[in-house]
Amino acid sequence: MGQVAILGGIFDPVHWRHLLIAETALSQVRLERVIWVPDRQPHHKHVCGYEHRRLMVESAIKDNPAFMLSPREISHTSPD
Repeated sequence: MGQVAILGGIFDPVHWRHLLIAETALSQVRLERVIWVPDRQPHHKHVCGYEHRRLMVESAIKDNPAFMLSPREISHTSPD
């Protein structure tokens, strides 16, 4: 596997700036993949539930094969 970047965040909501950061990293650093990791329990902000934010990210990145949503298994183990 080539170079990979991890883009973590609250993503509430995921928006065009998140996508722009990931697209720019792909082209400027010549990454093979960007793995998106929604924060399971952000402590500094009231946000939508984890699953809702995860679905928003999944929907936003579905058309770019270089973008991948982090598997749930490797996410933080705290409950929602």
